[in-house]
Amino acid sequence: MKKSTITFILILLSSCRALPEVAVEQVQPVETVEVKTQIDNYLQSQPSPVQPLAISIINDVTGSAPEHRIQPVTLDQLKPIFDHLKQHGGEVAFISICDDSNRPALRITLDEPPRQLSASDLINPQPPVSPDKKGNPLKMTELVREYEAKIPNYQKDLNQDLQTVEQHKEQIQKGQTESEQKLKQSEEQIKLLLSQTPNCQNTDIWGAVTRTNLFLNEDRSNWTHRPQRYAVFITDGLHNTSHQPVQIESKTEILLVNGSGSVGVFQNLDYKSFESAPAAFRYLIESSNKEVVIHE
Repeated sequence: MKKSTITFILILLSSCRALPEVAVEQVQPVETVEVKTQIDNYLQSQPSPVQPLAISIINDVTGSAPEHRIQPVTLDQLKPIFDHLKQHGGEVAFISICDDSNRPALRITLDEPPRQLSASDLINPQPPVSPDKKGNPLKMTELVREYEAKIPNYQKDLNQDLQTVEQHKEQIQKGQTESEQKLKQSEEQIKLLLSQTPNCQNTDIWGAVTRTNLFLNEDRSNWTHRPQRYAVFITDGLHNTSHQPVQIESKTEILLVNGSGSVGVFQNLDYKSFESAPAAFRYLIESSNKEVVIHE
């Protein structure tokens, strides 16, 4: 073997022995793994969206109401309704059945929460892959350098996603706080309405139905989800004014509440009967927890 060939081999072996040992065990820092886990857990733990509600609560304040065991609704009984609206959004209108029931309703509107956060709302960066230790040792230093150079950008994008998650949480909390403030501001008006003495001389059911239809049929296309519509009639149903029958909107579920079983003008309508307002409200909340319908 020529001397020059031997020299070249020795130089090559020497350079191989001189290659630094490169640590590539750790794919990403521990804190980065924790951030990724935190983001993934938040996306998976979000509650399923529920349709908002549009509810008309029609309360009979005529002289015949006590005779048919119609108990006045209390603010405490309405708490499940308000809790649902605070979480999912919606609107409630309070209407009184009296001599002329087609009068402006007391309305409370609570905004829908922000839509669910999804992976498409995030950068969702993929972690850089560490070099294969069994690869070409001559290229290992360069590969490790490239790998390490990608880590800061990955961490930056991941932190941006974490910030998006935190902002989403803040939006939800802000919405709930604003809803609670709205309810607090309306509390006295609601109490005053619910405390009306049942002394109206006539019972105008169809006037209340007319006002309910106006409320429930309003354009809500700007809502994220199409609301479920309910009309809760707390009455004996004994209409006795000159107002003519009105067709109740077909997409509205009718709940009839009284303690005597009186039906009156509701006998030919599709309704569900309840002995008390709390029972009707409980049914309303349970039946409303269904898959959302998004506006097309």
